[in-house]
Amino acid sequence: MKAVVFDLFGTLTDPTLEVARRSMVETTAVELGVDPAAFWDRWSRSFPERITGAYGDTRATLLRLLREWHTTVTDEALEVALAHHSASMETIRSPAPERSPGWTNYAAAASGWPS
Repeated sequence: MKAVVFDLFGTLTDPTLEVARRSMVETTAVELGVDPAAFWDRWSRSFPERITGAYGDTRATLLRLLREWHTTVTDEALEVALAHHSASMETIRSPAPERSPGWTNYAAAASGWPS
């Protein structure tokens, strides 16, 4: 087995775009019907689990965090939140201007990764 390991966010991506992350997560919270500030706090603290895949994909992560609040959402609300979250992540994943043109291939591969 062969693997390539690299730091994606802030290294290959444009770190100035990271300022949008909190707004993105808080908008997702609103779409899910939970307190945006509390959701941001819990989302931030879940980084180790999210980055290692312990919670699964983005859908599974959102559902897990909602269960912690004893909150459920309709499938439709979850789909809206996931669509927004995914679209927002594409913005944050934009390559840093000084990175190699070869980055485009890595960014395309990253689009299926958990957020």
